[in-house]
Amino acid sequence: MRFESRELNLYAEPIKASQLERGAVYFLVSFVDEKLHIPVVETLVFGGIEEHAVQAPKFVFHSVSSNLGGEPTSSDARKKFAESAILKCEERELAGIYDFEHALDVLLRCSLRRRNLA
Repeated sequence: MRFESRELNLYAEPIKASQLERGAVYFLVSFVDEKLHIPVVETLVFGGIEEHAVQAPKFVFHSVSSNLGGEPTSSDARKKFAESAILKCEERELAGIYDFEHALDVLLRCSLRRRNLA
């Protein structure tokens, strides 16, 4: 098996607010070390935008496991689902969230950095 080669940018390309789709899957990629050698990847489902009169809008994400059955239909279930949000962030805080291909690019750059360790 061979993985196709690809050009990697030197910088990460997180998702833009205008590209987010409700119910779509995204990936939060962060690192536990300063050298960016140890990634942590969390799978998220975009739940929508909370509009606030005073504050900036919040982009709401749920864990993929809480969304496996799709969005709930009863009002009680919808309330519990809304409360299960694991990430609420402003637009400027979307920097670590990627679609699949761009998350893969982040991990491939990590792989290249790790190879340079040896």
